[in-house]
Amino acid sequence: MNNFHSESKADDDMKINSERLTPAQELEINDFALRLINNVRLQNGQRPWYYTQEAQHVANRVAYLYEQDHMGLSTWHDNKALNQVDSEFGIHTAELMGGDNVNYVEDYLHTMTDLKRAVYSDVVSMLFSTVELRHAQIMLTYNSIDHPETTYFGLSVSWQERNKDGRQEHSD
Repeated sequence: MNNFHSESKADDDMKINSERLTPAQELEINDFALRLINNVRLQNGQRPWYYTQEAQHVANRVAYLYEQDHMGLSTWHDNKALNQVDSEFGIHTAELMGGDNVNYVEDYLHTMTDLKRAVYSDVVSMLFSTVELRHAQIMLTYNSIDHPETTYFGLSVSWQERNKDGRQEHSD
């Protein structure tokens, strides 16, 4: 898992609007992320995580609340938003947030390959960076508190126009 390579010419050619992925694009990026995550979970003797439309709805709601609260990668986790989502959906969330600072949205995440590269980089960073040990622990060992036999996963992208350092950033 040390080098990202495009999965297909179709991904290279697939234009995306990362602020409004289509349902098919949401499914594609979640499938990609889950293949990465579940591969290491299975090697660690853990059950796989699963994607559902409900999990996607939860992820999209989290991203929306992050944007409303002007929170993102530079401000760490938005506990207010996470607690609100937990209350709204009657669940217990565990969040894995990655992302990057960017100069302009237009210069970043144009294609599905771009988005997969960003997700790949985030997953690898969470697994192997010494500052991401809590994320690695969640990724490798977390099972749902409510239903430990089945843990659901959804991935979404949020944007912050001006973070605390005055830069744009995306969180996924």
